Amino acid sequence: MLIKGSKKNLEKKGNVLIIQLGDIGDVVLTTPAIRAVAENFAEAKVYACVWDKAAGLLEGNEFLEGVIPVSKPKGGLREQIKHQIDYIKKLRSLDIKVAVDLRTGTRGTFASVLSGAKIRLGRWAGDNRPWRNPLYTHLVYLDKEEIPQYAAEHHLNVLKPFDFNVSDRYPFLTVTRAMSDKAAQLLSETGCSSDEMPVALHPFSLWSYKEWGLEKSAALIDYIWDNFNQKTVITGGPADMDKALQIEALCKQKPINLAGKTGIGDLAGIYSKCGFFIGVDSAALHIAAAVNTPTVGLYGPSSSTTWAPRGKMHVVAKKNWDCVPCRNKGCDDSEKSRCIDEFTLEEMIDFAALRLERIYR
Repeated sequence: MLIKGSKKNLEKKGNVLIIQLGDIGDVVLTTPAIRAVAENFAEAKVYACVWDKAAGLLEGNEFLEGVIPVSKPKGGLREQIKHQIDYIKKLRSLDIKVAVDLRTGTRGTFASVLSGAKIRLGRWAGDNRPWRNPLYTHLVYLDKEEIPQYAAEHHLNVLKPFDFNVSDRYPFLTVTRAMSDKAAQLLSETGCSSDEMPVALHPFSLWSYKEWGLEKSAALIDYIWDNFNQKTVITGGPADMDKALQIEALCKQKPINLAGKTGIGDLAGIYSKCGFFIGVDSAALHIAAAVNTPTVGLYGPSSSTTWAPRGKMHVVAKKNWDCVPCRNKGCDDSEKSRCIDEFTLEEMIDFAALRLERIYR
């Protein structure tokens, strides 16, 4: 429901800034909203404002004129002031007429105002920041927002009061030629030929209570090799390198270990060259699904209804327990999840085997 502003005065002309200052997965799940804005503002140039760690994922997006990365200032006071001035100058240079803030955070509000946009659309926030809501010309109050709801739909909800045409509700990422070439080079350097389509395994998360065990990950890699004669690519960030080496050491068949060797944009290229993806609830799962790679995603504390990829290509693996999902940080917020820790290799094989059969037999 639109509680401030009128959809009649949302003129669909002039440049648009879409602000998504959430995590990497949130940026992937925002791509349907980016498409919807671009298709409904046909004469506009559309820009996305995201954290710098996620900016590489939107490279080559056909619906965007450009990406404005947001980074935290470093150095002394002088460097920090210069950093902020340069950021404001960049925003102002885009001649933004409409700013669409998809979250309720403070930084997104500031970006909306600093862009110089005359029309500023955001979510109504009922919190202790009385200064925030008045800074928007249009406010959407989603009192009957479906919970739980797929996160991509959650972002599209902000656009609902304006009767936008939404042609595609599935997240998507563009794999540029540069991304594809770099992925091919990385795989080639590990002995993976261009005609192979390895299995991607991403068993890591920023939150340990979502992670599957190292021993089970190694056993799954061996199972894939023994039964389908397929190599497995382990992906992960720099913080996952030690754990990836431990998995590698436990395997009878050595996997392709790319943990810590790829930027976030590189993952889109890597996953596009894989025949299948297996992983836990993480940004990597969303990236794989967004480049049309079939997935099996392991879910426990977090809601698969909200976070799992949609479509027949994607499978949710989880325990059939009444407490799943609890939406806590592990059992009773203990940072440990029994539904993940006790999810066995055999159970994962049950969820993955049929897809593996279809792809690799």
